[in-house]
Amino acid sequence: MKYILALIAILLANTVNAQELQHFNPAILGKSVDDNIVLLLPASNNAIKPINILTDINEKDGKFYAATVIYQNKISFEDARISINKLYKKYEEESFAKNPLMGLWRNEDKGFSIQLTINEDENVIQVIYISFVQRNTTEPVVRESTR
Repeated sequence: MKYILALIAILLANTVNAQELQHFNPAILGKSVDDNIVLLLPASNNAIKPINILTDINEKDGKFYAATVIYQNKISFEDARISINKLYKKYEEESFAKNPLMGLWRNEDKGFSIQLTINEDENVIQVIYISFVQRNTTEPVVRESTR
């Protein structure tokens, strides 16, 4: 019985202490650089914060269409996937769900994709958010979004 209680305590401690990422706010995709924006979604105090966020802007209309978010490699690749899945599980591409090198989510509802990789040269976790574009243009197909 002591062993069972100890095991439960360990499992609960791991769950409570499990780190997650502070996620990029995809609602800025399709917004103008002149708009007031919030780059990150709210997160717990122990969430891993990005060390760098690079945004891509369409030079024709001045709107954000992509972002690359870089995190220190303080979390395993699978824990990063789990963190993203807390928000986007239903959009995870099945063919990448078990891939140990890359994760891919395609949010058709909001018009963007997410790619998760580890950049081993830099020893960082890299998450790319990119809006879909209309065929034969570079115009983003971003729908109003809160996530």
